[in-house]
Amino acid sequence: MDAAPVTALGSRATLVDPAAQVAFARDGHVTVPLLDDEAVDELRAVFHDLFPGRATGFVPTAAYATRAQKQATTEVLFERLVPRIAPLFDRHRPFMAAFLVKWPGEAGVVPLHQDDWHVDERRFRAVAVWIALDDVGPEEGNGPLEVVAGSQWVEARPRGTGTPWPYTAECGHLAEHHLVTVPARRGEAVVLDNGVVHGSAPNRTDRPRLAVAIGMAPEEAGLVQAVADDAGQVWLFDVDPDFYVEQDLKAMTVAGLAERHRCRERLPALPPTLSAEEHERLCARGCGTHPGR
Repeated sequence: MDAAPVTALGSRATLVDPAAQVAFARDGHVTVPLLDDEAVDELRAVFHDLFPGRATGFVPTAAYATRAQKQATTEVLFERLVPRIAPLFDRHRPFMAAFLVKWPGEAGVVPLHQDDWHVDERRFRAVAVWIALDDVGPEEGNGPLEVVAGSQWVEARPRGTGTPWPYTAECGHLAEHHLVTVPARRGEAVVLDNGVVHGSAPNRTDRPRLAVAIGMAPEEAGLVQAVADDAGQVWLFDVDPDFYVEQDLKAMTVAGLAERHRCRERLPALPPTLSAEEHERLCARGCGTHPGR
């Protein structure tokens, strides 16, 4: 079987820098310097002003904040970060923004998963720009990102609310043979393809681990939200950036979205899981293996 291409994702490049683009296309992630200490401290202050309380577990504010908090978060993060981020990209636009808080304790584990489709990945790729506001890594013990490098090439099925995740039965194998830790220093940004399998361990320190995420998509790509119905069919709805502020991302249904958004396509139900043989065949094509495994 031919190897997966590594020069671009989708129909065109994501990043302007050629070396960064090659690494990103190959692995589905690349780390770049972005913010100095002063800018990091300013963002930390914004977070504490908008979200003064404490919580538990892993809290992405795009899913758990009030509408007013999401609006304020989006406005300030777009204003402060997009001018720094946009020059890294080849004709991309921001579409969502959030703080990501991993509070101390075992409840903060993030299981392996892939992010939802935000564009039609049969034609385009969207990314999360994950910006560390703390030093993050195995030595810190605060739950760094862990990724299956190259896994954006393995499966192209739509992902969204209620869609089955085909790797559920293979999570142990992925973690043992293909998972790579991605450390980051304060102010560094990890550009992460939405299709990459990733997760993170609990934060085993006594203080919250704080990061920011900005979603970026090609300028010419329409934004979408995928939702599965009771029969397993996947409905693709056209959305816009306001959707991520106004919508309760934890409570989306086909009927609810159909009231306000155009359905561009219905896709047939797919098998809920991959067999071990299918997984190994596809992962041999798409996934890197942790050195030494």
